[in-house]
Amino acid sequence: MKKVILSLAFLAGATSVSYAQIETKIGAHIAYGSEIENPGAGVNAEFGLTDKLSLAPSFTYFFPKDYGYLDQKMWEANANAHFYFMNAGAVGLYGLGGLNYANVTVDTDYFGESVSDSEGEIGFNIGAGSNFNLGGSITPFAELKYVISEFDQLVVAAGVRFNL
Repeated sequence: MKKVILSLAFLAGATSVSYAQIETKIGAHIAYGSEIENPGAGVNAEFGLTDKLSLAPSFTYFFPKDYGYLDQKMWEANANAHFYFMNAGAVGLYGLGGLNYANVTVDTDYFGESVSDSEGEIGFNIGAGSNFNLGGSITPFAELKYVISEFDQLVVAAGVRFNL
């Protein structure tokens, strides 16, 4: 019984020390999507769970694509996990995986009548990224991910996160 209590106390102490070093960050980014072939902008966050694992939700709105006869709009919401392979010194490298929800809306003027159609799709993200630890409360980052869904696309993003 003593061993169990001692083990639990050690685990609780190690966990609290670990959480003292984990940061929460929020930020903004710019992105480019290969399917919509247009840039976008968005917001993101990173919530540290351990020194190697964090949750990273994000939202990106891709600027409308004008084909002359129709307009295409797209946005995506992501729930990713970052697993840090290296997080020492000036560069932190991580792999990412998670869920993606993408929504595409097409608006057109068909013989003088406006027609709009929208479709949403759930998919999976897989990719990698890097934080550039410059010392201070701002952390620039770059990320490359592939979305596997009905709206497959490669997304390249770069931005900053602010430590809270």
